[in-house]
Amino acid sequence: MKLYDRNKILNTFPMLNSFNKSNGLAWRIIEQNGFKILFGIMTDSTSDKKCFRLYWFYQCLYVPCPTYDIGCGEDIGIFSLSEIELAERKIHQELQKHSIHSFEEFIRQYGKKIPCYNQGLANRFFPLVATLITLEEYNKALSVLTKIKAKICIEQFFRGKKTSISTDTAMIQLMELRTLLQQRQYQSALSLLRKWQDFTIQALKI
Repeated sequence: MKLYDRNKILNTFPMLNSFNKSNGLAWRIIEQNGFKILFGIMTDSTSDKKCFRLYWFYQCLYVPCPTYDIGCGEDIGIFSLSEIELAERKIHQELQKHSIHSFEEFIRQYGKKIPCYNQGLANRFFPLVATLITLEEYNKALSVLTKIKAKICIEQFFRGKKTSISTDTAMIQLMELRTLLQQRQYQSALSLLRKWQDFTIQALKI
C-alpha cells in the first residue's frame, strides 16, 4: 500500500481529526513536566493490497529511539478498504479502553503489563524507569533498575554466559541512569532524559 493511501485512510476517521497526521501515523502528545509521550494510531500494509493493518501505541519520547516504536501497544486488526466503519468502531473501542491524560495514568497502564514486543529486559522496562524519573520517583526507578540488572545476571548465569550485564545499548543507557540515581544526581538524570528526548523528536521529525 502506497504512503499516500495510508494517509488517506487515516483521514477517513472523523475521531482522528484532532490528531496530527504524517507518514501513515495519526498522533497526539501528552506532556508533563516538560517531557512528552506520543500516542499514535499507525497504518501499515498487508500482503493483500486491498487490506490495511492498524496499531495503537504509546512512545515515551524521552527514551532514545530514532524510529517509531510500537512495542508499547497493540494490534487493532486487519481491515479491507470496504470495512472503514468497522475499523473506526475498533479505533473508538481502543481509545476508550487505553486513552490516558497523564504520566501517572501511563504508569498505571504500564504496570498492568501492556503487551510489549521489544526484546530484552532493558527495552521492556526502559519506558517505566524513565517515566518514574520524570515524575521524580527516583527511589522507585532505582528499585526497578536494580531488579533489571539482577535478572539479567541470573539469566546469563544459567545460560552459561558471563554474569556481567549485557552490552545492549538500552542496558548501557539504563545503567547510566542507575549510576546517576545512586549518586543522587537527580538533575543530571533529568537532563539526560531531556537530551534523549531532543534526539528522538528530531529523529522522528515531529
